[in-house]
Amino acid sequence: AEYMGHFLSVYFFSLCNDPPILTMPHGQATLKVYDLTVRDCLQLQGCETVEVFVDDHHFASGGCREAFYALIKQSDGQWGPKIVAKKYIRTEGFLEDYICAHYAYDAAVAFNHMSPPKTIDYLVPNQILTLNDRNYSLEKFLVGDWVKHNNIFGMILSDRRTPDAFSHFTYIFSCRRYIILDVQGVGDSFTDPAVVTVDQGRLGYTDTGLKGIRDFFKNHVCNEVCRHLQLPPISGFIPDDVRW
Repeated sequence: AEYMGHFLSVYFFSLCNDPPILTMPHGQATLKVYDLTVRDCLQLQGCETVEVFVDDHHFASGGCREAFYALIKQSDGQWGPKIVAKKYIRTEGFLEDYICAHYAYDAAVAFNHMSPPKTIDYLVPNQILTLNDRNYSLEKFLVGDWVKHNNIFGMILSDRRTPDAFSHFTYIFSCRRYIILDVQGVGDSFTDPAVVTVDQGRLGYTDTGLKGIRDFFKNHVCNEVCRHLQLPPISGFIPDDVRW
């Protein structure tokens, strides 16, 4: 897949050879990598033992996961860049995130093909680190101000135009079967999407169903990006006869 190399490609802090936080839990851990070309289940692509540090205090948390800073020692003996290790509150959360991230990534590729004023990128997590019987999903560390632009209850949380236009676009792109909400991240690089479908709960804990879709369009006002993409305005009652 074209995004196989995204994991540590950009948006990281370079670190010196010694880990900066010496109190971080560390040791030998198992790193599992899953095949990104398989989208609806986890198919193991590779497994190795690595030396790792994971911070003992999360720097962010939500209803589904807690996020920690982490470091992995590279094959040359140097400590790699700071990354994010996410511990899931619900054991099935990683698979749900993995599937939802593929939906968001595919929609982002289609969105970018429409030549919007700003293109976007979605991270797809495909690595699990097991340290001291705890499982963490690994992602690159995004440098900058983290912003959540909308949520699964249809609330608009920022004044950025591109994220909400993207959500609007995904509803049309999916033939009105789902919408991507919980658009959040740094700049135009996003992660942790929610796929809200016409069949509530189909794609996990954050799938608020038709109510989430309807509430978004009650609050969404089409902007310059929507008009640039020639997205049809969604107004009035959203019917419940669309099937997955």
